[in-house]
Amino acid sequence: MDIKTNICVTYASQYALENNGPKGLTVNYFMLDERNKIGNDLIGPTLGAQGDQSAKANALSYDDKSKFLRVPGIYEGSFVMTTGSDRKPVLKLVDVKYLCPANVFPCSIDGKPLLTIPTAEEVKK
Repeated sequence: MDIKTNICVTYASQYALENNGPKGLTVNYFMLDERNKIGNDLIGPTLGAQGDQSAKANALSYDDKSKFLRVPGIYEGSFVMTTGSDRKPVLKLVDVKYLCPANVFPCSIDGKPLLTIPTAEEVKK
């Protein structure tokens, strides 16, 4: 069963090692919440971590690069649950569908988010 959620892709690049070595596609992305937002709304010094770390996927094929129409962009990511080398569950990105562009702007002094991302309702229009 696929798990689908919106992701913000910030990097996509093909790789191919010499002498018929492995080839594939590296993708960096952020998972988005139900409001299509990245990170949390914590402002100012707090204890612990703030924001989100990007995720990295190498599971897509070399030819899947053509699915990335615009980067940065918002995509519907399809994931499957697999077992990692440490025998812990891992979500593996297996497919993407382009939804819309994402624009990155400097954060304003009044705390507006870094990314302007349309809401799920705006994406459906």
